[in-house]
Amino acid sequence: TRSSEFAEEGGGAEASQIYLVLFSVTSKLRKRFGSCLVRLGVLWSCRPLRVNMDRVWLSRGAAAQPLLRIMQWNMLAQDLTKSSPTENFFRTPPHVLEWEHRKSAIVEHITKYMPDIACIEENDRFFELADALRPAGYCGVFSPKVSDPASGFAFRDGVSMLWNTSTVRMLNSVNVNFIDNVKQAVSSQVASIGIFEHIASSQQICVAGVHLKAKKGPENENLRVQHVKQLVQALKSIESSYSLHGSIVCGDFNDEPLSLPVQEMAEHGFFSTMEMWYKKEVPFTTAKSRPNGESVRTIDYIFTKKQTQNSEKRAFEVCGVLSLPFDRSSLPKDLLPCSEFPSDHFSLVADFVIGE
Repeated sequence: TRSSEFAEEGGGAEASQIYLVLFSVTSKLRKRFGSCLVRLGVLWSCRPLRVNMDRVWLSRGAAAQPLLRIMQWNMLAQDLTKSSPTENFFRTPPHVLEWEHRKSAIVEHITKYMPDIACIEENDRFFELADALRPAGYCGVFSPKVSDPASGFAFRDGVSMLWNTSTVRMLNSVNVNFIDNVKQAVSSQVASIGIFEHIASSQQICVAGVHLKAKKGPENENLRVQHVKQLVQALKSIESSYSLHGSIVCGDFNDEPLSLPVQEMAEHGFFSTMEMWYKKEVPFTTAKSRPNGESVRTIDYIFTKKQTQNSEKRAFEVCGVLSLPFDRSSLPKDLLPCSEFPSDHFSLVADFVIGE
């Protein structure tokens, strides 16, 4: 039937014969190499992930002053990428969660936007990623979580900070091991703080990456508030020792914009970059399916601070951001991670003007 249709479309009898020969050859190839073709199809479906998600760069004019680009991203620890009917990402195809594919996508995403400084949480493959990013000019430091022997679980992940050696120079780094004041014990959560010189402006800046305690409930929220206070105290100590232009805090706070930990940041003069840009907080920065339901909410932030508590002037003025989806319907059907994005959190990326 198809050969007659081909002839009627203008191919003629000769073309029809050519089609029949080709059809016969491809049929034989399918019979002989069918299993190979199937395997090739699987390999194609497992190709390195691409990370577009229709995100575009938004900017407000060209800035004359030097710019600083910051990335905040919970990359999703590989040890947490379980896919089964009873485990974390039960709706995500297992091949999407394989480390080699995720690694390719993570490296691609970072090098696509080339942040001057990137704070990466849940990094349990720090040395692999550092090696992969070195040709692009990146160096990094790693602050591992503190394992609790009583829990029976040994953490491999932590907070890492990567910087582009052509645009910033690290002057010092500080690890913050948070304390649970109620239990009078060291918590597993950590923060990584870096003091940098921004080469283009010669300004000294402080950037902190933090990952606060997960899970809801008043006890965990109170613990997150404690840790925010400890982080702010550490930043104040650093500010007294350096001539800083300003401080930036990036992190997965595991709490929403109206929560006590985020309000604690506001009380110390810190403001959400995405809220400043959009004039409201983004509706979600993480979107995942779990066996007990979906989790689609805002818990990731880039905070900047006023130059002084009584000043409206900010040390860093946001002049561009990588867009985020605002509509639940724009997300993949099975949420994140997916073939288009390797983590269950979106990255936050912003450009800042470094003022006088």
